[in-house]
This record gives sequence, structure tokens and C-alpha cells, in this order.
Amino acid sequence: MNSFWSTFSDKDREAFRCAITFLEGRMMQQGTLNWAMDGLHSDRVKRSAIEWLIEHAEYQEPWASAWRLMQLGSQQAAGRQDASLEAHRIGRRIEQGDRSYALVKAITDLVRPVLKVERAKPFGGPKSRSKPRFVSQLLRASLDSADLQGLATFHLGLVDDVGFLNSLASSLEGAVNEGLELGRQAGWEKGSGFWKLGQLASVAYKRRADANDETDVDAYHTGIAPSVKLLHAVTQRLSQIDESQATNKVRAWYSKLDPVFVRMWASFGSDPRFASSEEVVQKIIGLSDVEFWRTDLFPEIAQLRANRFSDLTRDGRGKLLARMKRGPARALWPKSADKEVVKVTTARWATREVMRIAVAGGLDDNETAKWLKVRLEAFPEYREMAVDEDFPESKAFDVAAVPTDASFSALLGHARLHALNTALSSTPRSWRDDPAEQARSWLQQPVNILEIARAVAAEPASADKYPTLMETVGWMYRPPQGEGIDLVDAMNFLRVIVGMDDASLRLSIDGLTQWVSAWEDWLARDPLMIEAWMRLWPLAVERTNKPGASVSSIDLNAAGGAESDGDHEDLDTLNTPSGKLAGVFLRMCPSLNDRPHPFNKGSSLEVIRSLIVADTGKSGLIGRHRMIESLGYFLAADESWVKVHLVEPLLAEDGASLALWRALSRQWIPPEMIKLLGNQVPRRILDPQLGRRTRSSLLGVVVFDCLMAFGLGHQPSVKAPLIQQTLRAAEGELRGHAARIVGQYFAWSLANPEKSGYEDTMLHFRRTVGRFLDEVWPKERSLVTSGVAAGFATLPATSTEAFVEAVHSVRPFIVPFECWSLHDFGFGRTDDSSAALALIDSRDKAAALLLLLDDSIGNQDGSVVPFDLSFGLDRIVHVDPSLGSSPAFRRLSTLARRR
Repeated sequence: MNSFWSTFSDKDREAFRCAITFLEGRMMQQGTLNWAMDGLHSDRVKRSAIEWLIEHAEYQEPWASAWRLMQLGSQQAAGRQDASLEAHRIGRRIEQGDRSYALVKAITDLVRPVLKVERAKPFGGPKSRSKPRFVSQLLRASLDSADLQGLATFHLGLVDDVGFLNSLASSLEGAVNEGLELGRQAGWEKGSGFWKLGQLASVAYKRRADANDETDVDAYHTGIAPSVKLLHAVTQRLSQIDESQATNKVRAWYSKLDPVFVRMWASFGSDPRFASSEEVVQKIIGLSDVEFWRTDLFPEIAQLRANRFSDLTRDGRGKLLARMKRGPARALWPKSADKEVVKVTTARWATREVMRIAVAGGLDDNETAKWLKVRLEAFPEYREMAVDEDFPESKAFDVAAVPTDASFSALLGHARLHALNTALSSTPRSWRDDPAEQARSWLQQPVNILEIARAVAAEPASADKYPTLMETVGWMYRPPQGEGIDLVDAMNFLRVIVGMDDASLRLSIDGLTQWVSAWEDWLARDPLMIEAWMRLWPLAVERTNKPGASVSSIDLNAAGGAESDGDHEDLDTLNTPSGKLAGVFLRMCPSLNDRPHPFNKGSSLEVIRSLIVADTGKSGLIGRHRMIESLGYFLAADESWVKVHLVEPLLAEDGASLALWRALSRQWIPPEMIKLLGNQVPRRILDPQLGRRTRSSLLGVVVFDCLMAFGLGHQPSVKAPLIQQTLRAAEGELRGHAARIVGQYFAWSLANPEKSGYEDTMLHFRRTVGRFLDEVWPKERSLVTSGVAAGFATLPATSTEAFVEAVHSVRPFIVPFECWSLHDFGFGRTDDSSAALALIDSRDKAAALLLLLDDSIGNQDGSVVPFDLSFGLDRIVHVDPSLGSSPAFRRLSTLARRR
């Protein structure tokens, strides 16, 4: 048996044997592969069983490769770490002068790309007998990594050790090469772009064109990007200290054919120090059409051409201009692409690239200048272009992967509507030949989608004739950004929806409900929108409700995941047609200050409200769910109706009530509602059919209500002894959440004195938090967990002038917990200039802080020590030097130094 056997307990060994028995004979089944992917990196027994079977049995392809990929992905996922914390540690080590190989390895591991394996989309359908032929049919593999860290994290400006930089660059280059190999294992090919590698907008750190901050263009890209960008930055820093060393690395990339290194070389090649004119010409002329023309994938190539063009020999410039004037080869487009589209786009791209050279100041050829002048007459949008026009993340980026079908612009009237509807109804002929995608690409232009909306409004009968087009227009016709929106066109389109027949509405219901939802802020209270809502609701109910599925069955399935942290997928309250219309109804409801009684009998809102709750299926449940999320409004508007239609369903013992309790937990519950529900709230807090997140929220509401009642001199909506018993019976995680709520309440009360009854900090603390801890919170030491301690640890800092009393109040509930920084004690940033620790301004407070830290930080091997503990200790002895000789201070000082 493998070496892991000796590390297993008897229970683990029995589980291992059961897993082997279960898996034998099932390893070439999709369900088994999906089961194995769930939590494999964290389940040691499951992982060991699968690895043992992979080593001791033979499987047919593509199953063998799929299992190997999954095994590799799980191994790499198991080694992942907290990137932000590790980045902070690395930054401190560099600042402190560490230049060891251990640091090189730590930096490389932080940005190293890893394999991510996920479930593939279902293959072949439930009744298909087709056998999978490719790994991609069994699982989805791509590259992943930690989030991109800002360049300031690595303090490269402080590093002038050539050996260290050389070693780091070599290590990072190895990580990039490893990432490319993993990408190939995941199905990436040289000509298929960078999406399998996690995307790469720029090989260098580069700010977004449309951002006001320092957000990088690859800030949201994981995979190959972090390692490539850091390698680029390290090589740049090396060139500032030892140019020859950096030049050797760049010239080594010249001979590499991998697209990432082609781009890296091009980025440095813009500087004549790293690439001669002959090398530039030879490299660019030898590029494929994708590398030469696709500025969205290879922006560094276009930048290199523009920057170095004037440095090239006359012969070299002539070769490049000849290729640019010809434009891209026809093979860059799918065979079925419209000839006129290819012709226009070829001329457009040729004009763009020659103009890019002119903008960079490299064009001195009169003949080419005349050629460009003629072309700009046809493409005037390039007269004012920037050097980075059509680069990734630029303001005017034009994705070239699917050329927009310009033939739609050439058509008019019914011919255009018919062509669009036909294209949208078609199926892809290949990944590069998708008429529907071309039609959607054309419609994405605001001017085009508005033209179509106007065309349909001009001839309303066309809406019934082209339902697929109507659905797409519904998805894409959105309100323009900015103020002063002209609603004439939107109102005309709304009239079209009202006039459509049921058959066409049924086919377009997803898109049209999306449209009314998108325009609800402007049109919700217009009588025509109410009429449209009435037309759409029955069809939305039909679309949303699954035939033959009862509400109980839907939500009992959800309850089956007893510890789920979210709603069951069957109860999508936002994205279904009924959910969108329920949202529109909520937007229709006026302010109660303007209309105190909006649901008078016979009013349109009363009719709509009745239609929603009249449905006994999924749509009715979604409608109640959305109304409960705005419970305060409906309770104030019509309490008697709420009791019948919202409270009674909550009190029911069925699956539907579980979904409604989840909705209730997502917002502040008025005390009146808590009283209406009575003892049901504590009972549901302890109901294992609800997920922990829902029960934590409900418990937080009860605790907050109790504290607020104490502050105002009222009785809590739930009696204090019952709250205490609920806290006692709840899991430690829920009690930890309740402990955090105590601090959140006190911070809220200080900020809202008119609502909380706050007058004096110390008096208010004793009247609310102090009383709650004395009379309500259970005192058993066995109930004190690290989660509870972490929750209460921030309370003293939140209590400001009541800091000392707060520390003594929470000490009975403090045990060592994982406190990574003083932020876990409510102090925010803790550098030398921070005002966060200014709260500690007296000897009593300094002594209290020392007690809190001493209680919270363990003394055993492996105990977590805050990385900024030294700042807190400095503040303590600054306020009261005598505390520096106390045993607690000496112990903590020793831990801080060891860290």
C-alpha cells in the first residue's frame, strides 16, 4: 500500500476501502468524474483512493488523460495559499533586505500559474449513446493563479542585487514555461488566443484606459498573467542595473515561438538596445496573420511596428508597408463570411495599421501618405486615432474575433429585420462561423439596436413576425447612460409589446421581461407599463413554473442541502421572467409619504399584488420572496394583508416556507414583524433545514433587536431568556456571528443617536451591551469558541471611550483565535503614522489592550501572531512605560520578534 496508508487513522482506512469498492468499475463514468472533482483537494481519503486507482488500473482515452489532469489540478489546488497575506510578507522581506533564494521561490510560487479543473458542460444529452472522444467533453481545464498583485508589492526599486534579479527572472521564466505546458495539457493551442491561459491583455503592467485609479488591464485575469507581468518588470529592473544581462534574456526570447515570449520580445524590442533593425524586420515579416493583425491578442507587435518603423532600413520599411497595404489574408476569416464584409474589414485594418505608423511619426513616404489620404476618406474614424487604437482595454477597442456583419447596415426595412431574425435563429457552423453571433455583434452597437427598435415600432406587425429578433432586442436594448434620457423610443417599443399576440410574446418572454426590468426606473409607474405587465405576467408564470413541479418539491430539494450557504438553484428570484416582473412591481410601488394607501381595493397595484400571490407555483413563491425582501414597506402599507399572505406562508411547515425564511433573513426585520412571527424566529434559527448563512442572519436580527430595545428602554421582541437559550443551543459559528453583531450594533448606535437613544458613551454601553452580556449571553465556558472570541475582539475598539469597560466585559468570552493583524481587534491600519491606535491614550486603556492581546494570542507552537503586533506593543509602552516589564508584555514581545 502507498506511503499515505501509514498516516491514516483506522477510520480513514475504512473510508479508503469503501471508496475503492465504490469507484472500481465506475472510473469511466461522467458522474464519477464530477463527484471526484468536488472538494478533491481537501478530501485526503478521496484523493488517495483515486490516485491509487489511477496508478493500478488502465483506462481508455480520453478517460485516462482526464483523470491525470484532474489529479494534477487537485494537487496544485491543495498547495494554494492566501495571496494577499503572502504578498504582504514578501513585501516586508524585500524591504528588510532579504535577497535569498528562499525569497525567489516564495515570489515565484505567489504568481505561479496552476491548472484549474472544472466540470464540463453535459455531453450528448441524457439519452445519448455517444462516447466521448476528447478530454474537453469530460472536464474543463484552464490556467488559474492567485490574483494579480500590484507592482508596488514587490518594491523592485529597492532591489539592486544583480544576482538576485537574475535568479528571480530565471525562476519566473520557468514558471511561465510551466504555465504554457499546463495550458497545452488543458487544450490550448498556439493560434487559439489566450483565454485558455487566463487572458493576457498586456505583458507589462499597464493601467486601464478608462480607470481613474491604478487598476491594471489584467487586474481580473488569473492564470499566466501574474507571472508574465512580473517577469517583464524584473527584466526591466535588471536592464536599469546591468543592461547586458537583460539584453541576453531578451535575445533568448527572440528564438522562442510561444506567443507569450513573442509578445515579451516585442515589448522590449521597441527599445533599440534590445533588438536590432534587422531582427525587427525579420521577426515581423515572419509572423503569422494572427500575430501580425490581431491587435487584441498581440498589441505589442503593433506597438513595435509603430515605434521602430523609422529606425528600419528602406528595404525593411518597404517590406512592412507592402504587407500592411495588402491587408490580412482571406484565411483569417471563416469560409462562409460575407465577401463584402471581408473586403471592407481588410481595407479597414490596412488603413488602421499604416495610420498607426503615421501617428508614431514614422511615415516619411509621399506615395504612402497619398495612399493613406485616400483610405481615410473611406474610414474617417481613424483620422484622430491613438497609437494604441484597438488594443485590449483601450477606449475604442474593436474585437476582431468575430467580424461584425456590415451587410446588415446595407439592408433596410423588412429585409433587414428578416435577415437579422434568420441569423439569430441559425446554429453555428463552426466556432468561427456563427451567423447568430455576427447578428448579436451588430446589434450590440447602440445606434444599431435603436434603429431596430424604431423599425419595429414603425411597423408593429413585424414584432409578431420576428419573435426571435424581438427577444434579442429585449436583451440588448438598454437605457443609455447619463441624464436627460429621451423616452419617446422606449415608450413606442413598450406599445409594441402591449400589442403583440400571445404566441409571439410566449416565444420572446425572456428578452421582453428583461427589457421591462431594465427600463423600470423610467417607465415603471406609467399606465402603459402596468398594461404591459398584465400582458406579460401569465406568460412569465407559464415560462417560470415547471409543469408538474409543486412548490414543496422544489424547496424540499433545497432543504435537502441542510448546510447550504445559499438558495437552491430552482428558486432563482432575479433572473426568471416572473422574478423580473416581480422586481418591476416593486418599482411600481410609490413612496408611502406620497400615497399612504397604494393598495386600495380595485387599484392597479392591488390587482397586480393579488395576481402574484394567487399563483400557487414557483412564480407565486418568487413573488412572495421578493415582497418579503421589502417587508418593511408592505408592513407599513397594509399590515392585515401581510399577516395573511406573507406571515402565514412563513409559519407553514412546508418546503416553500424555507425559501421565504431565506428571503426574510436578507434584510432588517421590523420589530412588529418579529412579534407577529413570535417564537418561530428562534425555532427557525435552530432549524437544520435552513443553511448557516440564513440562520446566522436571523440570529443577528434577534440580537440587534434586543440591543436596540435595551437602548430605547423597551422590551425585546423576543424575550431575553428565549434568546439566551437560542444562543446556547446554536452552533459555535452562529454564536460567533452574533458576537460580531454586538459590536456592529454599538457602532451603529454611536452613528445614529436619534434612533438608538444614545446620550453618553459609557452610560449607553452599560445600558445596552453591558446589560446584554450580563443578562442574555450564556456564561458557560464550554460555549466560548475561537469564533466567539474573534467576534467580541473588535468590540472594545468600537466602544471608543468605553474601551476599558468593554475589555473587562468581553474577557470571559475570549480565548486564543487566529488574529492575523490588529485589524482583527478593530484597529484598522497600524503603521507608524496611523491614527487607528490613537484611541489608546491613557494608562487604563493601555493596560486593557495588553490584557486583550494576551488573552487572544496563544502560546503554543503554530499559534497565529498578528504581523503588526509590534505596533500595538509600541503604543502600549508609549502610553505607559511601566507595562513593558510585565510578563504578558514580555511574552508578546518575544512572539513579535520571532515572527
